[in-house]
Amino acid sequence: MKTRHLLRMVLLLPIIAFTAPILAEDQAQEGPIYVPPDIDGQPDRLVGGASRSDTLTPRLTVLSPPTLGLTSHPQPVLYWFLSQDIATPIRLVIMNVADRLDLDRQPPLLELQLERVRAGIHRLALAEHGIALQAGTRYDWSIEFAWSPPAGSEARGDVQPVQVMSRSTLLYQPARTELAAQVSSAAADARPAIYARAGYWYDSLATLQDLIEQMPREPRYLDWRRSLFQQAALERFVSP
Repeated sequence: MKTRHLLRMVLLLPIIAFTAPILAEDQAQEGPIYVPPDIDGQPDRLVGGASRSDTLTPRLTVLSPPTLGLTSHPQPVLYWFLSQDIATPIRLVIMNVADRLDLDRQPPLLELQLERVRAGIHRLALAEHGIALQAGTRYDWSIEFAWSPPAGSEARGDVQPVQVMSRSTLLYQPARTELAAQVSSAAADARPAIYARAGYWYDSLATLQDLIEQMPREPRYLDWRRSLFQQAALERFVSP
């Protein structure tokens, strides 16, 4: 009996040994499924300027969830989208939410003016500007520009200048020890899904963008990003 039991255990060992790598590989194949954090569910993202039927005015949007978005990093990488090239300067601001309506407010944490911006998805790395968020503090980040049809355009005389803007709120909430350890030990292509499930939108998108920049023609990563945008109701702003 003992011999038969030992033989059965020996036969099972190869199966167990080969199962673990397969499960780890399956986890790396998962796309991000965003689970909004249980903080507040009030609409937060604001987009103004072009209407759905307006095909002339450029579309501009911060790439954020509809409600408050989280990051686990004091110096996150944020992304935003512009639908067409523009020569008009773009103003980008990050400020404490509490200062938005305060007449004696402090200067913005960051204020940039960008010239002659090309169409596409753009990257804003806070570390490159020497600024950091404080844990537990909500920040507005906004982008805006005044737009009118270029000189010589047939629509120039019919369209009034439009203020195009987009704004959202982010919160730096350090990751719990368990989540930090899970991210640290995970493969690079598993991290977008881990962050998304934990409610960290900005980190999910940032790690996914890193993958796309390394392998820009990998269809799996592009599909993941498309799905993530759909989950945040961003597809109508970003898609052609």
